[in-house]
Amino acid sequence: MFRYYLNEQLRKYIREVRIERNKVDVIRDYLRELEYEVSVNINIGENLIFFKNVKLLPDWEAKAFRLDMNSESETTQTMNSLVDFNNNFKIPFQLFLDGHVSVKTVWYGNMVITDKFIDMITNAYNDDLYGYKYEFIKESFDKPFDHVYMINHVFYTAHMCSPDKYCSEYQLDLTECQTGQSHYVTALELLRGKYSYTSELRKTEDGLLIPNLTIKKYTMEEN
Repeated sequence: MFRYYLNEQLRKYIREVRIERNKVDVIRDYLRELEYEVSVNINIGENLIFFKNVKLLPDWEAKAFRLDMNSESETTQTMNSLVDFNNNFKIPFQLFLDGHVSVKTVWYGNMVITDKFIDMITNAYNDDLYGYKYEFIKESFDKPFDHVYMINHVFYTAHMCSPDKYCSEYQLDLTECQTGQSHYVTALELLRGKYSYTSELRKTEDGLLIPNLTIKKYTMEEN
């Protein structure tokens, strides 16, 4: 769902692959990415409506988002019992496209993710879809006992995983040199950051996300 800018240094370890996308798969990916409780502001002229701790579910027939207010929040439950927002309230797609709706994550740093809902709306009616995926260049990690890798100022030994129930062939097995702690990561997980949402990343003029990621290979003698 996201496209990243790979500088010359990152292209030694990660490649971008363009893939043709089926519309159903695209929308499924968006729904997976946007499976968050959010706060929603709707601002139309002098009228302002605000919801918190809700989820947005697309209603394609109505061309609108409906609210899922099944939150444990006492306020949310009381409001929904009075008005039944889940069934009686909808936010037309056009309000998003016209800039009247703002959506922020609740539990992930209050990141503004409105543009992702707009992308889902526009791509839902686009029949010419393609996307991008990111994968490690296996040859860059083919000698795990001869090199260490500094990834964002932490030293690791690294090698591509042997597929089993814990690790897939697309993941990198990273072991911190100082602590011995192991991590399995995909290329996308490294690019987007383990805990950060992509909305906080800077963008190029073309709209590509600039990852907060550096990778540098050292021989054991250099470390």
